[in-house]
Amino acid sequence: MTNEWAIVVLPEIFGVNGFMQSVVDRLGAKHGVPAVAVDFMYAVTGTHAVYPYTDMEGAHAIAQKVTNEMCMSAFKSAVDTVQAEHPQVTKIVAIGFCMGGRLAYLAGTDQRVQKIISFYGTRPSEAVAALAAARAHSELKVLSFYGGLDTSIPESDRTNTSNVLTDAGIKCQAITYSDAGHAFMNFERTDRYHEQSAQDAQNRLDTFLEI
Repeated sequence: MTNEWAIVVLPEIFGVNGFMQSVVDRLGAKHGVPAVAVDFMYAVTGTHAVYPYTDMEGAHAIAQKVTNEMCMSAFKSAVDTVQAEHPQVTKIVAIGFCMGGRLAYLAGTDQRVQKIISFYGTRPSEAVAALAAARAHSELKVLSFYGGLDTSIPESDRTNTSNVLTDAGIKCQAITYSDAGHAFMNFERTDRYHEQSAQDAQNRLDTFLEI
């Protein structure tokens, strides 16, 4: 990637934990560009909290209070900070996981975002519709990853995402791993991690960033 790019990572509902920081660190080092994570739940909690995977209920309770407006404010602030520190940056990649996967579509309504990578973004319809309206027939590129065993994202949502973006003239690609479920990228969640799918997705992600 050239120095005009930066990467912004949107995490799962558990916050900017070890896995999310590892994503930021790896992508920044691999591609030689600034990379940061957005703690979009800070607007609710006032702290940079990390929730254990065993506290799904607590994490969900906070996540449900996070509005789209809060998310976009946090995202735009992160991008503004990156650009202030790295004035050469004009193009942003938004990469999100789970709730962050949905918010990556929403982040794409910011004209500075040129690429979106969404991993198993839940309840995406509203965000995808907003993205299609804001960026129709632009140079934006979207790559979506799903686990075929992920019951939290119906096939209808996956199909709708591709159809809406395609109808808007937005270049998009969807990859589904038939043997993987939700959160298959997260090596910290040994009950969810699917190594073969994760490695392939990582390779595809790296290639997508360089084209």
